[in-house]
Amino acid sequence: MKQKATCIHSLLPLHQRMKNLFLFKAERIPVLVATDLASRGLDIPSVDLVINFDVPVEPIDYVHRTGRTARAGRGGMAITFITQYDIKLIYSIEEYASVKLEEVDAELQSTEDQVLDDMALVSKVSQSLRIMISESGFEDKLEQYRKQKHNFKNRTSEKAEKAKKKSKNISGYQQRKRRKDFKHNGKNKQKRAKKTE
Repeated sequence: MKQKATCIHSLLPLHQRMKNLFLFKAERIPVLVATDLASRGLDIPSVDLVINFDVPVEPIDYVHRTGRTARAGRGGMAITFITQYDIKLIYSIEEYASVKLEEVDAELQSTEDQVLDDMALVSKVSQSLRIMISESGFEDKLEQYRKQKHNFKNRTSEKAEKAKKKSKNISGYQQRKRRKDFKHNGKNKQKRAKKTE
């Protein structure tokens, strides 16, 4: 079964994110795979199902993610895949949101069968998107972005270190003299400006 899907993540250019969001909101593409970038600040009124492939570390992030569904009195469902390592996170989410999350049993009821069908569909779409992302060179772009960010931090810290060393090499007397000269020159410029008026 093929299903159209689109995605939103921080490495997509803004215009592409907006286009993908428009296609999803207009219901031209029924599945949106997104990072936490899409969990806040987006008004998407007709989301029926949110699937968390991982449990957010912060309970507030869970609330924002699942808050995409069941808006303005509409129905909706949120499903979160968990492992034995996520139990403490689930407890903290329940405490934070003051709700008891419902566990889906191995013996599923009819509505839960539909959820499983939806999960299978989303899983297939997710796999397709992973392949598409891999073929598009996303990992290379991500690595390039990380290197640029790292290089920028290094350049910035090097400049700060040079400025710090330069200011240490100037004696207290020289610093006071520079400030005095600067203030004096600034006053002379103001006086000249008044005389020319």
